[in-house]
Amino acid sequence: MLHNLMRWVTAGFALVAVLGSIFLLLNDTFPQLLSVEHAPSSAAPLLLIGAAYISLQPMVRPRPAELLKRFLLGFAFILWGIVQLLPPSRTTAVL
Repeated sequence: MLHNLMRWVTAGFALVAVLGSIFLLLNDTFPQLLSVEHAPSSAAPLLLIGAAYISLQPMVRPRPAELLKRFLLGFAFILWGIVQLLPPSRTTAVL
């Protein structure tokens, strides 16, 4: 039951991330058609794919060292998405 729920959550995050990426490409290609702020639309796919990757880990059950690396990769995408939402500053450059 929980395994199926996690599968659907992961697939949902991934699907919405792909759709968000397509929306971002359309927004960048045709800015006159879609007037949306760039920061949230560029941050959303990164945040969602990080969440999808992290939520995938209980299903694949990697060894502890591999799990740590995978969590770091997922959190790197989430941090990258957060940076997209922050105003330009030294902190943002460091992150």
